[in-house]
Amino acid sequence: IGKRRKFKKFISEFVPDSISGPMINLDSGLVYENHFHSGLASYTLGQKVAIGGVRNKLYVGKKDLDRNALLVVDRLDHPSLWSDKIYIKNCEKLTNSIKDYSCLYCSIRSVDKRGSKVRKIEKLPDRILVELEDRVFAPCEGQWAVFYAEDSHASTNDMGRICIGGSEIIS
Repeated sequence: IGKRRKFKKFISEFVPDSISGPMINLDSGLVYENHFHSGLASYTLGQKVAIGGVRNKLYVGKKDLDRNALLVVDRLDHPSLWSDKIYIKNCEKLTNSIKDYSCLYCSIRSVDKRGSKVRKIEKLPDRILVELEDRVFAPCEGQWAVFYAEDSHASTNDMGRICIGGSEIIS
């Protein structure tokens, strides 16, 4: 996107028919009158949203595609923003590699250096379920889950872990 371009302008080039819709408080159902989102594709889970006249900080908690509504929450610790389960695309090479390690970690974002320890991986017919020991903030479809295994030969700079692969998060 670059430093000078705004995300909403960038995404509008690829999704030109973005239709604005209501902004609704996920908990109370309050519809913020006279405030509309600029197309659901312009927002991501956990993103800060400014609504004129509202003093609280608001964050994208969910997208309601059926109603074309942006559902917002008023705190970062809201349960809709955190999850200890993700679904990733089936990747035979990754699932075969994962079987070789007893201690795995999963990182969702590049800023998540530590990652969360993997509690369970279950291959489903159309995807893979990954259960984590810790909740992660706002895992979104399209992001990548990257898996690391303990390695006694790895340098301490990379926390004694080696990257064994990754897959795209799906809903």
